[in-house]
Amino acid sequence: ANLPYVTAPGGITKAIENIKIAAKPEKVSGDFVKEMLKVKGGSGDQVTSFLKKIGLADASGSPTELYN
Repeated sequence: ANLPYVTAPGGITKAIENIKIAAKPEKVSGDFVKEMLKVKGGSGDQVTSFLKKIGLADASGSPTELYN
């Protein structure tokens, strides 16, 4: 798979764990990842791209069925 580069892979784990407890957003955006999923700084932007690439959100940021 051609996944986006992530400098802090721990942010992926943190995001996935927090997805389990966070309310489903209208959009998976950088703000959502940084504030609700608690992945701060540039890592939050990288994780946002990663979540889209693995199919948890579509290109527009809308959560997919996989997100559920």
